[in-house]
Amino acid sequence: MNKLTQIGLFIISLALFNIGCASLTGFQDGKTIGKENGEVMASLNFSQSPDLVKLDDNADTTNSIPFLTFPNIEVSGRYGIIDELDINLKVNTNFNVSLGAKYQFLGNKSSEFALATGIDIATFGLIGGLWNVQIPVYGSYHPKNNISVYVSPRYV
Repeated sequence: MNKLTQIGLFIISLALFNIGCASLTGFQDGKTIGKENGEVMASLNFSQSPDLVKLDDNADTTNSIPFLTFPNIEVSGRYGIIDELDINLKVNTNFNVSLGAKYQFLGNKSSEFALATGIDIATFGLIGGLWNVQIPVYGSYHPKNNISVYVSPRYV
């Protein structure tokens, strides 16, 4: 196992053992899209939040807290600066915004396996002003050109 593979596996293991919550999706595989290529994606997701209007002041357990489930739509785009580096922007109807970059350090356009890492700077609602930094790791297996199985854990 070469040094680069060991570093990639170490980063993935760190991300798996440090689990957090993020309101923006990570629907990307380990491959970048290539220099001067672009991609736009949309997704329908569902969020769940405590319903503070119906919250009983005498609630003594988390099982008695009412929840509100609602849909949110996310639109994202990415652009290839160089073959191994993409920049991306994500926005959703919960007013969450993320700007980030992804660098592919293992694999190429025709390889079966790919690993990439990156950084995202995001806000949970433009009005609230709560910002965070996310370090994602993108790993993917590509058995065919148009099929991939991927994981994208992130440290938040």
